[in-house]
Amino acid sequence: MSRFILIVTILFSVFLNDSNAQKLEVGFGIGTSTYWGDLNSTDFTTNLKNSGLAVEVSGRAVYTRYLGVRVNLAYGNVNGNDNRATNLWQRERNLSFKSHILELAALGEFYFFEYDEETVFIPYLTAGLSVFHFDPKTKLNGVEYRLQPLGTEGQKLPGYNKPYSLISSAVLFGAGAKLKLTDKLNLSVDIIARRAFTDYLDDVSTNYVNFNEFLSNGQVLTANLANRMHEFRGTNELLNIPTGAQRGGEKVKDYYFLTMVGIHFTVGDGFKSKSGYKPNCPKF
Repeated sequence: MSRFILIVTILFSVFLNDSNAQKLEVGFGIGTSTYWGDLNSTDFTTNLKNSGLAVEVSGRAVYTRYLGVRVNLAYGNVNGNDNRATNLWQRERNLSFKSHILELAALGEFYFFEYDEETVFIPYLTAGLSVFHFDPKTKLNGVEYRLQPLGTEGQKLPGYNKPYSLISSAVLFGAGAKLKLTDKLNLSVDIIARRAFTDYLDDVSTNYVNFNEFLSNGQVLTANLANRMHEFRGTNELLNIPTGAQRGGEKVKDYYFLTMVGIHFTVGDGFKSKSGYKPNCPKF
């Protein structure tokens, strides 16, 4: 985490030093944030329901005609629900969650066409790092509960892992395109995946803990939220799942995606076109 903060600090310092940058942009965007993890369906279109509204503000510094740096502050919502799955075992597991994501990200960008005043359309690739805050929640009998403080995989019991942090980091990678609307105004569209370094975005990662262990520790609510198979079967009796039975897939970390449409305002003159240069991209 400290390494990422150092990287962000350096990139922010470079970004703010406009004597190094040839072009500066500020902007905002709106789109969707989509979860991909243990509570997924195997059907792609069904997984689109794991999405929520997302917004971001950003700053971009372009240092050469092909390379730039971007800093984003984004907020979005994600969710997942076993009830949407096609597999019977997953619907029977019957877990669900929702969470906000508050993210600070620093990304590098590679432009396929030269980033100058004549270029109208520029596709690009992007990659970077982020740090984000999340807080998975679920409902029981219409009441919403935060899951991390409950320790649904035994984190509040002796002999188990400690509670997971609600702050994590991620590796970002994606692609997008920029369309010049005026000399000072650009439209962008991009989709960027986030591979998180936590597997608890959905509060599901490792194994079940038998409900008797929770009850003996006075954790009645945790016992009811950690194993919800009885609800799927239409009974009020908790099912006697043994400690160690698989609950999630800890070997694969959680992902989330931001798909954004943005408006960016140019600050300063930017790159001038080359004398006699004709860019290899469409003109409108």
